[in-house]
Amino acid sequence: MRVALIVGVLLVLAVNGAAMAPATEPFRPYLTDATLALSVLVLIGLLLPARQKPPPSKPQAEPARPAPPAPATAHAEAEIVSFLGMLQEKGRLVDFLMDDINPYNDAQVGAAARVVHAGCKRVLQEHFNIHPLRTEDEGSTVQVPVGYAADEYRLVGTIGPDHQKQFQVEVTVKGEPLGQAIGASKKEAEQEAARVALDALK
Repeated sequence: MRVALIVGVLLVLAVNGAAMAPATEPFRPYLTDATLALSVLVLIGLLLPARQKPPPSKPQAEPARPAPPAPATAHAEAEIVSFLGMLQEKGRLVDFLMDDINPYNDAQVGAAARVVHAGCKRVLQEHFNIHPLRTEDEGSTVQVPVGYAADEYRLVGTIGPDHQKQFQVEVTVKGEPLGQAIGASKKEAEQEAARVALDALK
């Protein structure tokens, strides 16, 4: 808008200058009308309010989102590391297990094991309520109550390394072994042993 007003003012001055020249005397009435029209346009331009650009809108800040919860696996691993740290702090368990005990004699290893045993036992007593299921001495005869289910699964052993361990389970019915099976998990082995026992009962 400001550029148009400047151009209009320059045109008015130019037309007025041309009207004063003797050579333009035949066109002077037309130049007078043109000067008047340009003056009116310039006046209208001055009276109109200048168009203002709207201020740039500020970007709205997004509300803070809560951090996603930690995966259950990471939480379980943190608890394991924390518990292992307590066993190390109180009983030096990690140091004892990772040390090479071959250079030491049995008396030295036994003395170190007593320290580890006492510290780790204290950790277990502080964080767990551990008590035996049976109070009889080892090897004592136990009377089975009436109605006790004699059918049971017994873990015979494991086969293979830790990362590829397989479980061997035996199922007994009324105290008689009826089937054994091996599986990638204890549950899988129990299910297969049950199938073998059912086949034996047919």
